Amino acid sequence: MAIIDVHNRKRGVTYVYDSHSYWDKELKQPRSKRKLLGRRDPATGEIVPTGRRGVGRQVTRNKEASADSVTDHKVRFERCLAQLKAREVELAAMRREALRLRRLLRRILALAGGAGGNA
Repeated sequence: MAIIDVHNRKRGVTYVYDSHSYWDKELKQPRSKRKLLGRRDPATGEIVPTGRRGVGRQVTRNKEASADSVTDHKVRFERCLAQLKAREVELAAMRREALRLRRLLRRILALAGGAGGNA
């Protein structure tokens, strides 16, 4: 068994695998099976578990970070709500303006239609 680091250039992440080599009798050549252990933290070099098994471990290890992220999410949520309310007010003003312009257009068309019919 060996630990193998595989760098994903597209994402810029290094994944860590546990590799087990064996002899394939049918193909008569060596093969290997890999099991994902996690990804390597570039700052510390530690292996950070990924997937379903890793999520529970990370949450218990980073309680302070999760508390900060909850606070960050609340701040972002409140900021989004404020932006939404501002846009709703702006949309209501635009709807009133559109209604006013439609009424004005109807008057203009009624005047133009009435004058054109007399000529």
